[in-house]
Amino acid sequence: MGKHTLNSPETESTRAPQTFEVTTQDGYTIHGSYFSATHNGSKTVLINSAVGVKRRYYDSFANFLANKGFSTVTFDYRGIGDSRPRSLKGFRAKMEDWGSHDIPCILEWIARLPETKDIYLVCHSAGGQLIGLTPGIKCVKGMLFVSVQSGYWGYWSGAHRYVMASLWYLLMPLLTKVYGYFPSKTLRLGEELPRDVALQWASWCRDPQYLMSQQSLAEQSWFEAYDKDIIAYGFSDDNYAPLNAVDHLLSFYVNANIEKRYYSPQDAGKTEIGHFGFFKSYCANPFWNHVIEWLEEKGKGTVNREKKQQSPHNEDLRAAENNNNPILRRIIA
Repeated sequence: MGKHTLNSPETESTRAPQTFEVTTQDGYTIHGSYFSATHNGSKTVLINSAVGVKRRYYDSFANFLANKGFSTVTFDYRGIGDSRPRSLKGFRAKMEDWGSHDIPCILEWIARLPETKDIYLVCHSAGGQLIGLTPGIKCVKGMLFVSVQSGYWGYWSGAHRYVMASLWYLLMPLLTKVYGYFPSKTLRLGEELPRDVALQWASWCRDPQYLMSQQSLAEQSWFEAYDKDIIAYGFSDDNYAPLNAVDHLLSFYVNANIEKRYYSPQDAGKTEIGHFGFFKSYCANPFWNHVIEWLEEKGKGTVNREKKQQSPHNEDLRAAENNNNPILRRIIA
């Protein structure tokens, strides 16, 4: 992989993106932003957001990619950000709709762009779960996952396990039924969620098989259809995506070529990364540079299938994570 000189995000030119609206197959309007490449714009990147995160959170990262020659698209799922109605009370939307309706609609919009030759995805958290419910997944040439995990509470350890269990069994179902939506902002958990999004998410997180526990989704999912490359990042200080949970979600992609890159903050010269740091400017070096290298390498070859094999040190690294040991946690498995 070639070496690159990474400019500070503050030194990159910043242009306002083009905003757009598209209508899904079931008639809902989705709002997005298009960051056009400054040069060599044959590859287009779609960023799939985490739950309860507005697309504008990814603006700096998207602008950086565009300045490096990769047109980039962000969007808000129905019920979130600019795709939210005035009131969430009475608004009907399930979490599965984000994968089966919203993402396919955006992919179709990208495919119609004259400059689009190949489509690549950067998926944050639930963004990499929901793409497995997307019929158009086979048109994607490669995916890079950031903290993409199963939400099942049993993959957490220590006190975090009981916090997650209480969220899925008690707090989210109860507050959602009281308010008519989940008041995430009050709990500092991101944007408020539509009623059925919250209830469906909570039901998935109570089951070891997560979203695959829902028979209708398991029968219609597209995880097995994806047979290209996935680069998966995980972080030892991410309390929302422990490495065991990341591993379990990746196991759904049985035919993909998967390369895992697991870090502690110290590995990257940072004091913290967590669930959201990857997309903040202080983590631009090294991580944003990695994304550019990956995009430039695509088309020259694929991830070595042997890298999917289990590392003999995997269990030792899991134990180190649980003990908060700040050792190197990069895994190629």
